[in-house]
Amino acid sequence: MIFLMKYIKEMKNECIEILLHPLVFNFLESCNVNEEDISKLDDDQLIKFKELFVANKTKTFKNCSKSMDLILDIMVDIAAKRVPGDNSSVKPE
Repeated sequence: MIFLMKYIKEMKNECIEILLHPLVFNFLESCNVNEEDISKLDDDQLIKFKELFVANKTKTFKNCSKSMDLILDIMVDIAAKRVPGDNSSVKPE
C-alpha cells in the first residue's frame, strides 16, 4: 500500500480514471455519495462498494490475477482515504 501511495503521489498526471460499472455507480447514488469522493462511505458501504467494484470490473481487468484485485482494493482504500496514517510519511490527500 505504501508503494502505491508514493507512486500515486509522485505521478505527473492529474488523476487516474477508472470506469465504474452501472451497478457500482447506482450503488453510490443509493448511498448519496459522489463517485469523485467515496470517502463519505461508511465502513459497511465501503465493503459493499469494493465487492461490487471487483465483481464488476471492466473487461480489461477480467482476466488478471488476484494480484490485480488486491491493487484495485488498495486503490479504493486510497481513494476512500482509508489508509494507515501511522509510521508513514505518505498521507492521503
